[in-house]
Amino acid sequence: FAIIRSPTEDLLMGATMLTAYTGATLIDGSGAPPVKDAVIVVSGDRITAVGTKAAVEIPPEAVIEDLTGKTVIPGLIDCHIHLDLHGLADTYQENLVEDKLRTLRAAAEMRNTLRAGFTTVRSAGSVNHIDLAVKQAVALGYVKGPRILAAGKIITMTSSGTEYFSGMYREADGPEECRKAAREQLKKGADFLKLMATGAVMNPGGKPGAAEL
Repeated sequence: FAIIRSPTEDLLMGATMLTAYTGATLIDGSGAPPVKDAVIVVSGDRITAVGTKAAVEIPPEAVIEDLTGKTVIPGLIDCHIHLDLHGLADTYQENLVEDKLRTLRAAAEMRNTLRAGFTTVRSAGSVNHIDLAVKQAVALGYVKGPRILAAGKIITMTSSGTEYFSGMYREADGPEECRKAAREQLKKGADFLKLMATGAVMNPGGKPGAAEL
């Protein structure tokens, strides 16, 4: 359940703005049957009450938004994205987009991701820590986006194909180098670590299935 407002609207409404969304069919994700003609009361960016029209009292000061004919579901989670990649048909073309432009593009796509109903994403590696920068921008309110769990650079052993996505991999050989590479990602703000267990599928020179880390 994603609420998208402009920064101006946020300032005008304030954190205590009450909105009641009425009339929708609600699927709450618990496995219970869908709730018809549901009421969802939101204060600021928090859901404070949810249930049937008979069970939820709408505060008199609340702004009413009629969602009749629509269905509300919990926010979706995408567990594997590469936040700064655009999905170009030729993956090498991704490397020709300069980092600053990639960062701006990724920020815009995170807003679109939120509008599509994804409220959490897990970025399993990005070029030059772009995912960590966009995550911080969302947290600071500079841009709208989902909750972002980011890995920073992918940790891999020295191997063919890593140069294909320049800046996405942190090559490390042996236990001590891998520890240092892990610490580097965590220091920059990574939420988890992405390790290459086998060769990459999309990288020319990589050997899918070949054992790595």
